[in-house]
Amino acid sequence: MKDTFNFLKDSFKGNKELADTILNWNDISYVLPLMYIDIRIYACNQPIDNIVELGTRGGESTVALYSAVYEINTQLDQSAKMTSIDISPECESVRTRLERIGPTDWWTFITGDSAKVEWSDPIDFLLIDTSHEYEQTLKELNKWTPFIKQGGTVWMHDVSVNKGVSEAIHKWLPEQPKDTWKYYEVPTYAGLAWLKKI
Repeated sequence: MKDTFNFLKDSFKGNKELADTILNWNDISYVLPLMYIDIRIYACNQPIDNIVELGTRGGESTVALYSAVYEINTQLDQSAKMTSIDISPECESVRTRLERIGPTDWWTFITGDSAKVEWSDPIDFLLIDTSHEYEQTLKELNKWTPFIKQGGTVWMHDVSVNKGVSEAIHKWLPEQPKDTWKYYEVPTYAGLAWLKKI
């Protein structure tokens, strides 16, 4: 465990907030490096327009996603934006954590029901981590996936431990046009579903 701790700490030593978030073991910390790296690799092949996070809570995933956005924009001269949506207005306080990464010019927080918020822009990466209830999750899939760009990704957290998430995916996926999505599950503690638009 000590070797893993030191490896992760060294890997993200330029971003203490990200390193601390990943090393503060919780139900999502172990998948944050996967999401961060996925975004960074994708950005080397094509510009990123938007990353959207549904469900902010304490900001663990927000820190990882915004770290990638900040680095892409400052190192690759892109103009990626990130939007976090949560029903709780208190979640906007996550901005304080993001400010330890850098200016938050590319981050927007919206208070509202993620199944009802207005949206019209293309999305490269979408994280769904809200109520985990079947009806809400299905509404979010139906609302947000039409905006996913070809090659884009939808991550869904807690697929292994919340029946509603798994049921919503398996209801939604067969209804999509054939060969438009690839589905993977990362077999981790709470599970991470990976939907890739092809």
